[in-house]
Amino acid sequence: MSEILPIEGAELAGLLPDELQRVATVVVVMTEHMENPEAARKLVEFLSSDAAATVVQSTGLMPVALDESPGAR
Repeated sequence: MSEILPIEGAELAGLLPDELQRVATVVVVMTEHMENPEAARKLVEFLSSDAAATVVQSTGLMPVALDESPGAR
């Protein structure tokens, strides 16, 4: 879908069935060895914001899902 939506004049006829989809997951990991942890925290905060989610969804991509489980920290 993200490849079709930006094409002027193209119309999305529908989504592929889940078994035919190829989903790419992008992961952000923050470690104790980061050069600028505050900037990294702000970037993750922005990418997980409602404002960013609106833009991301408009391109056909899925917005950020935060894993805030105890083992994820």
